[in-house]
Amino acid sequence: MGIIGVDSSGIVNDPPICMAAVRLKPKQKHRILYMSKNKHEEYKNKMYDGKKQNDEWRLKLSSALIFKSIENLIKQNDIIQIDTDFAGDRKKRVTHYIKKLFGNYYQGTPLENPEIQFVPPMHSDYVKEADRKSKLARHKKIHKVNCPDLWDCIELLD
Repeated sequence: MGIIGVDSSGIVNDPPICMAAVRLKPKQKHRILYMSKNKHEEYKNKMYDGKKQNDEWRLKLSSALIFKSIENLIKQNDIIQIDTDFAGDRKKRVTHYIKKLFGNYYQGTPLENPEIQFVPPMHSDYVKEADRKSKLARHKKIHKVNCPDLWDCIELLD
């Protein structure tokens, strides 16, 4: 069993965004996705329905970013620890969306239903390292990958 820490520098609706996923053991690995302001606006324009209180598109886009950042790092029985940016009902919906993506992409495998925890950086070395790397990436001090196409993920969440 391993742990993957996830954190972002920047948030959906306030781009640019650097989403970092980190595995510390047995050998440190990470993946950092970068979403530019232009790419963010493209997703927002197609997803946001114009309702004043509707933040569902934000949660779906955040979930897709989290999923894509960890999909190449996760192994069987891993725990995903995400920074506590989401609270209450929003946390439940993000968990639901991430599990839905894993269920669709890894159906019938041990990765189908990962354990997801929301942990502040002060209580997790994994989230703390993801926080550090996301900030370094945002300030161009560490390599990041331009955000892959998220439409396949987003379509599964509708």
